[in-house]
Amino acid sequence: MTYSLTVLSLSFAANNMNRITKVILLFILLVPGFLYGIDKHQRQLGQDFTVAIVGLILGWNTPHSSQMEQTGLDVDSTSEQLGPSKENNNVEVLIAKVDHQSTLDATRERDGGKKENEISWQSRRPPFLKMDTTNGTLFGIPVAQFSDESWLMRNDGAIQRVSRDHILKETITSVPFEPISLQSLVVELRKEFGAGFQVRAEQPYVFVTQSKNASQWVERFRNLNASLKQYSRKYGLNCTTLDFPLIAIVLGSESEFRHYAQAQEANIPPNCGGFYSQRDNRIVLFEDAKIVSRQEVQDTICHEAIHQLAFNMGLHKRCSGTPVWLAEGFATIFEAPAYSSPNSEGRSRWPASRKATCIALLENHANLYRLVDSLLRNDNVFKNEPDLAYAVSWGIAHHLSTNSPREFADYLHQIGQLPSLVDFPAEDRWAHFRSTFKVEMPQLIRQLKSHLRSL
Repeated sequence: MTYSLTVLSLSFAANNMNRITKVILLFILLVPGFLYGIDKHQRQLGQDFTVAIVGLILGWNTPHSSQMEQTGLDVDSTSEQLGPSKENNNVEVLIAKVDHQSTLDATRERDGGKKENEISWQSRRPPFLKMDTTNGTLFGIPVAQFSDESWLMRNDGAIQRVSRDHILKETITSVPFEPISLQSLVVELRKEFGAGFQVRAEQPYVFVTQSKNASQWVERFRNLNASLKQYSRKYGLNCTTLDFPLIAIVLGSESEFRHYAQAQEANIPPNCGGFYSQRDNRIVLFEDAKIVSRQEVQDTICHEAIHQLAFNMGLHKRCSGTPVWLAEGFATIFEAPAYSSPNSEGRSRWPASRKATCIALLENHANLYRLVDSLLRNDNVFKNEPDLAYAVSWGIAHHLSTNSPREFADYLHQIGQLPSLVDFPAEDRWAHFRSTFKVEMPQLIRQLKSHLRSL
């Protein structure tokens, strides 16, 4: 009200001044008007006030006073707690325990602006879905639903399976889904693993370790993160900003590692040194002082860390029909010294553990043809001949991403659009590959052999 009366008084005075006096008054009033803007709210009010006065002095048309008064309203920009809801009993359900404080913190950060390297939720935020179950009230977003269970994503990015028999009621809320904050995730992981573990946040990672070598792990993972981004920029792959903090668990021994894998129902081979779980969205490794410097351990670290990054940066889609050769071949690229850290050009592009196998296959055309044809149609080779499967998958992925980057980027995008958990029949898979890269099998084999010999 005071603001409106002041404007009216100045309007009357302005009509009775000559032009020189108006100009002098204009400059006098400009200075206090902008000095008045101390914070964002005051700055806007000061600028509007000055513009209104200048307009009156120079004869401009000014907004109605009621519109000006709205400028001074103090609006709370933070999200409300889970409140009014819209009923929907036919939705696909995804459950997650929501951290209310981290949701509000994330909203404040978004409103205040984020730095480039901060985690942000890039896609359109779906609303939280409130679910009343026999085990309590849960919140989340849907991923997939079956006749007997729902697949649920928590706010840390992990997917949880919930029996449909336990669901009592589903309600869509008005609050958008927000990933958990780094700080809140650290608190949750400390509760989960206990006093024997260190939990260290090094954006975008949260490390859970039993050793004093946390800084060593931080450096390795950051190098891989930077290397993947550099590779993607060079070859035109579309990486998105991370949605969730990335959890890396480094256990103290192989026995602890296998016990953890068993508890998580992870099916790992006897000689496995680490794994990335799409369901938990975690990378799990173990540190053995006797073998930590061995090449296969270093390769495992690179391989599994790239899996986690690729599935979280939009290069692969979790719970989709991503061919195994594509996910495994792409991760194996970064086992090579040329890609394990940024700015390593000039070093070997061969992953050490795959080189001998690939060179031997170059002299066995029939076997190479058989393996490539099978990998592009189904995943059976990984079950029956895993060593050969990894080596050939690396060769295909490295050849295509290097020599046909546009088609490879398009192929990654199209695979990411496949519906979750839907079968991709062998003939459809091969037909899709062939149409994307415009190649028949004999030509692909010739190109692959030529590429491998050039490395």
